[in-house]
Amino acid sequence: MSDGIKISELDPAAVLTGGEKFAVVQGGETVAATVNQIKSLIPAGEKGEKGDTGAKGEKGDTGATGATGPQGPAGPAGPQGEKGDKGDKGDKGDPGESGAADIIIGTETNNALVNNTNESAGPLGLKVLVSPADGNGITLTDEGLWGKNTVESLTRVGVPSSFPTNGPDTKGALFACGPIGNGGCYFKQTINTSSGTHNVLGTVYLERHPCQADGTLIPYNVWCGATNASYQIPVWLICQAIPTHTLTVSTGVITPITRAEGYESGLPDYPEVAGTDVHVITFQALYFYGKTSSNS
Repeated sequence: MSDGIKISELDPAAVLTGGEKFAVVQGGETVAATVNQIKSLIPAGEKGEKGDTGAKGEKGDTGATGATGPQGPAGPAGPQGEKGDKGDKGDKGDPGESGAADIIIGTETNNALVNNTNESAGPLGLKVLVSPADGNGITLTDEGLWGKNTVESLTRVGVPSSFPTNGPDTKGALFACGPIGNGGCYFKQTINTSSGTHNVLGTVYLERHPCQADGTLIPYNVWCGATNASYQIPVWLICQAIPTHTLTVSTGVITPITRAEGYESGLPDYPEVAGTDVHVITFQALYFYGKTSSNS
């Protein structure tokens, strides 16, 4: 009889799957039994004690908000409350003092209120005649409220003019121009009026506006002074930057600003040209309201 291989000399088995077989004797015969069959005969051990509670895990991310559910039906209206008691009537206040309802003007010939509706009798409107014989009084017309004092007529005068580019930088001169402020400039023109009229300066409208070469408008202000003893009114144009061109409002044409040859200028950067080719900032609607007096 040859020697066999010892069990201890067998190669080690891989991980058991439960299907491996053992030789067992059953009913006097040798048969095979699997590891799983043998395992099923081994009783379970006693249940061990409950282990300690593990640490709480980190909070998970908030889930997306669900869609809003449909609005439920409106509930029934509640019962109307009982009407409250009527409050006590307040005390009547004291009567106020009577105000003046009318201003009485006497009917004397030198103190009368007249509404003139006859054009042949003079301007239409309300008149308070202080001395009708002399033509004096206060007259309300479309031009405003006027106190008459031997005034013969009311006139409106338009004076077209322009701002100089060939004036010195002397603000006291009749016409001047020069730098002012931080990068700005000024132009001054003086308007002569008649000594036979009492003039009030109306509004100055620029026909050519100060701008840059590409038509960018330059912000400006126009300031008008009071009439002096020589019946002259200074008009100032203050620009926030020195303009190089003008923009004609009626046509949209952009024109370079120039100055006449041979004259002193407070803004010498403007090119010199012949007098007929000078282009400046013009104002075409300077209005005066004059009351021509017969005894001026």
